Amino acid sequence: MTYIQDTKKYTSLQLKEIVDFLKIIAEPNRLMILSVLQEGPLNVGQIQERLKMPLNLTSFHLRPLKKAGLISAKKTGLNIYYSVNESKVCSYREFLTHLSQLD
Repeated sequence: MTYIQDTKKYTSLQLKEIVDFLKIIAEPNRLMILSVLQEGPLNVGQIQERLKMPLNLTSFHLRPLKKAGLISAKKTGLNIYYSVNESKVCSYREFLTHLSQLD
């Protein structure tokens, strides 16, 4: 079993935030939404079309991603375009990379 050796590097608040992030992306639909948004900003209809997911389900999964700050929304005319918050996602990526390098 692998244990995190260098937990002093992270505050308890940061670790809680990481746990919350992992809970959010543990849902496959949310992970797929993040993945498709890596290609660039999309509105809810475009996301729904690419993922072949019902519109109400797409909207349902966008809410926790936005609340966690993983995506941002920008209104353009009648549409809201969603995009990945790269700085937030990058900070989690760094943590996961750190974990993968532990013995």
